[in-house]
Amino acid sequence: MAPTPLTLAETASVFGEMLTFRKLLEGAADKNERRAMLAAKVETCSTPWCGRSPFYSFERKLHIERREGELTSEKICDYG
Repeated sequence: MAPTPLTLAETASVFGEMLTFRKLLEGAADKNERRAMLAAKVETCSTPWCGRSPFYSFERKLHIERREGELTSEKICDYG
């Protein structure tokens, strides 16, 4: 009954993304395209673990506050 940690919640989507990426990488037209794809992947590989935490915190605050009633756009902007 404990909440799912963010790292576990992201595991399935990251696994699916890597399967897709590997298939696309196999079909790269040449070495330059392959290098560009790999460089882009390296730049974004930390996003699921580092970049998602602020989103999770923001959404968690909203859901907790929403239990008390409707939220105004001003109130939502205060969480940002």
